[in-house]
Amino acid sequence: MCDDRFDAGELRQVVGYLHAIGSEFEMLWMRPHPGGVYRYPTMEAALDAISLRLELTSDLR
Repeated sequence: MCDDRFDAGELRQVVGYLHAIGSEFEMLWMRPHPGGVYRYPTMEAALDAISLRLELTSDLR
């Protein structure tokens, strides 16, 4: 998942990596600190979490 507020190739552009595992979705977060891993029961729940993280990190510029 990428944040399009940053230019392509900027490390800050990468929010995390979303991966389907069975019927769940696992997100490896890269912001604000790399390495946090969370599982979500649905794609919608994962996208909601991503949207929230983008709102919370909107001051990164």
